[in-house]
Amino acid sequence: FSFIGAKTAHAATLYFSPSSGNYTPGNIFTVNVLVNTESVAVNNAEAVVNFPSGLLEIISLSKSGSIFSLWVEEPTFSNNTGTLSFNGGLPTPGFNGASGKVLSVIFRVKRAGSATVVFSSPAVRANDGYGTNVFRTGVQALYNLIAVEERPAISPTPVPEGPVVVANF
Repeated sequence: FSFIGAKTAHAATLYFSPSSGNYTPGNIFTVNVLVNTESVAVNNAEAVVNFPSGLLEIISLSKSGSIFSLWVEEPTFSNNTGTLSFNGGLPTPGFNGASGKVLSVIFRVKRAGSATVVFSSPAVRANDGYGTNVFRTGVQALYNLIAVEERPAISPTPVPEGPVVVANF
């Protein structure tokens, strides 16, 4: 038997950059949502991103520098539910590469803890005329949100008021 013309299964990965880091409450940091197409041209990606709303809040989203020029669903977020969703695409020939930027997310740290950011309901579609879902995996991110230690204020050595009189007898 011959399997001439059999297609090799390709797989794409969605991931975050940076995928880890240490931040303190009040810090603002940017996370890029990226796609690695693993040698197949793609023309669409969509997902819901879940984040712990008690620890992080999204300040804004940016499509600047995105590989996608068409948005089936504009990127939106809810700090109440801890979700971000997007559905972007681009015309033929699509995108083929290891680090295609989908969008940037600007987070603010609300309080200390361990924040895991994950993809749910993801899809990455091949530019094959069929919209074949080539999504293989979504790599989660883990951010350590560290409380700042408050140190007691060191008071200066008290200086006596007025002149100091020393008597020698």
